[in-house]
Amino acid sequence: AMVRLKAHQRRVRKSVPLNDPGLEFCYAKLQKVSRSFAVVIMALDHQVRDAVCIFYLVLRALDTVEDDMAIPLDVKVPELLSFHEKL
Repeated sequence: AMVRLKAHQRRVRKSVPLNDPGLEFCYAKLQKVSRSFAVVIMALDHQVRDAVCIFYLVLRALDTVEDDMAIPLDVKVPELLSFHEKL
């Protein structure tokens, strides 16, 4: 089963068009921040894969800021409230 999964991953990786620098960046980051969930995303149909990848990374970024106890609340709260403006 693992061999089939690896073969499937290689086929899917080749099918992801990386002629868009933004998508290339997203897929590179996805591999770094969540290799296990990256496998699931890469297995999705190409019609939803890019959107799910981007959405996952946005939520991951929000969660990272929200969880970071080193960021003072007076900085964190405005950042979280205005995050949508930066997209």
